[in-house]
Amino acid sequence: MAIHVFDGSIHELGGVIHDFDGSIHELGSAIHDFDGSIHELGSAIHDFALSIRRFDDSIRHLGSSFRHFDYSIRRSDHTFRRSD
Repeated sequence: MAIHVFDGSIHELGGVIHDFDGSIHELGSAIHDFDGSIHELGSAIHDFALSIRRFDDSIRHLGSSFRHFDYSIRRSDHTFRRSD
C-alpha cells in the first residue's frame, strides 16, 4: 500500500513539474512577445524621428523659397523703379 501511495505522489510530482515547465514556456513566450513589442516601439520612434527631420527639412526649404521670392520681388521692384 505504501508503495502505491509513493507511486501516486511521484505521479503527482511529475504533473506539477509538467505544469511548471508549461508555465516557464508561457513566460518565455511572453518575454518574446514583449521583446517584439519593444522592437516595434523602437521602430515607431525611429520613424517618428525621421518624420520630424523631413518636416524640419520642409520648413527650411519653405524658408529658402520665401527668401528667394522676396529677393526676386526686391530685384524686380528695383528694376521697375530704375525704368521710371
